[in-house]
Amino acid sequence: LNHVIHALGSRAAHVPYNGSSLTKVLADRLGGATQTLMLACASPAEPNALETLSTLYTVSRARTIVSKPRVARQPGSERLSAEEAARQADEERAREE
Repeated sequence: LNHVIHALGSRAAHVPYNGSSLTKVLADRLGGATQTLMLACASPAEPNALETLSTLYTVSRARTIVSKPRVARQPGSERLSAEEAARQADEERAREE
C-alpha cells in the first residue's frame, strides 16, 4: 500500500497495484475518481514508535494524492429534481382519478 500511495502522490507513470491483494482490491478507490478517506491509528507507546512513524509518513504521502471525484451516471438515468418528481407524481394521481 505504501508503494501505491507513494506512486500516486508523486504522479508516477506506473502505479504498482499488483504488489498486493489489498492494492488490487482498492485500485479503483485509490487512483480513480472517487473520494477516499484514510484513517490512521497512532500509539504514544515507545515500543510502537517505528510503526507509528511509518503510519504517519504514509498518511502524509496520502494527503498529496489529488483525485477528481465525479458522479457516475448511466446514460438515460438522469435524476429528476424534486420539483419535477412532484409534478410527475401529481400528473399520475390526476390520471388515476
